[in-house]
Amino acid sequence: VMSGFPEPPEMAEGILRTLRELVARMQREGSVRADITLVDVQTAICSVLLMIPASIAVGPNAWHRHLSLTLDGLRSPARSELPAGSLTEDEFHQIALRLFPAMNLPAEP
Repeated sequence: VMSGFPEPPEMAEGILRTLRELVARMQREGSVRADITLVDVQTAICSVLLMIPASIAVGPNAWHRHLSLTLDGLRSPARSELPAGSLTEDEFHQIALRLFPAMNLPAEP
């Protein structure tokens, strides 16, 4: 899901298309909230990705709990109304470049 991350969306369009289709299918089946977006799922994935290296030395299995809590928040039925709108794909990309600066690739000539 995150291969090529955080390349601009147009560079990872195949992966994004697959993830979009997966989210839409899960929403149709009622297994995830109807009000989540692709960017909400990407943000959740980033959260878990950041948790793994940050916790591995202190609590090697802490990320498992974080992942479970994250997945529970995406599941349907929704337990609460979301407090704000989702980020746009461009906003998410800008944040991802700040979160993962080592992955910021130089611009192509």
